[in-house]
Amino acid sequence: LSPWEENKVLNTYYLVKNDSVTVSTDGVRIKVPVANIAVNSCSHVAYIDALSKVELIVASSDPEFVYNENFRKQLADGSVKNLGGSYDMNFEQILKVSPEVLMVTGFNGVDKTALRVQQSGIPVVYNYEWVEKTVLGRTEWIKFFGVLFDCREKADSIFNEIKTEYMFETLFINWSVNPELLSLGPISLRWYSLLFVSGFVLGWFIFRGFFRREGVPETLLDPLLYTLLIGTIVGARLGHCLFYQPDYYLGSWQGFTEIFMPWKGGLASHGGTIALFIAMWWFARHYGRKYDFDFV
Repeated sequence: LSPWEENKVLNTYYLVKNDSVTVSTDGVRIKVPVANIAVNSCSHVAYIDALSKVELIVASSDPEFVYNENFRKQLADGSVKNLGGSYDMNFEQILKVSPEVLMVTGFNGVDKTALRVQQSGIPVVYNYEWVEKTVLGRTEWIKFFGVLFDCREKADSIFNEIKTEYMFETLFINWSVNPELLSLGPISLRWYSLLFVSGFVLGWFIFRGFFRREGVPETLLDPLLYTLLIGTIVGARLGHCLFYQPDYYLGSWQGFTEIFMPWKGGLASHGGTIALFIAMWWFARHYGRKYDFDFV
């Protein structure tokens, strides 16, 4: 079912164990258990590893970001091939590997490369665990892998065990705060944004006290605020783009232009922190000589 439209069937899969079985043309035919699989996301590896099937992975997008020990060994010995970035898979490499199944995330909506792969005869399955809003919702996707590898009982057992532990941990604490503080039509105010702005406002008053104590002109408060605010936003955006998806943002003109669209992807706090220190250093260098201070 579609995670975006209620009661809409997004993909249909027919799982068969016998090559002689014929199925309807309105879905994807997959022979199970699959003997090997190519994955489009690092998170897929964790599910497969939980089922002790990592050795069946023959290709992966962004394999350098996977830190599973068994997977790394396979990558090192060449038994796992690199399919390129999650947003721009290498079509020729997929055909060369020829996996029994290609699992993709659907980050790009209808993935053009995935469609070409499907047309070439390689079954493509979509995994939408990333749109789940709860921990157990994402965990339950292990059952999907269990069906593909014909180990449903093990997948069900793992899920039930995690569910029991999770329910016990949350027995006395139910943290379900809505990320949106206020919504007016298409405009919404989120807690993250409120705290982000509040930090700069509070910082302005704190720095005012420092300036008064050190004899620094208070007229520099506003330039300092603008410097830190711009630096933090730019740094946080670049941090997200360069730390998490450099192949996508630097690999195409479309990706590069989206660097300037922070609403597509978001911000990374550690990038903002790094830029904050750089902005403070620049401010001290730029104004310190004139007003006789060398710190902020």
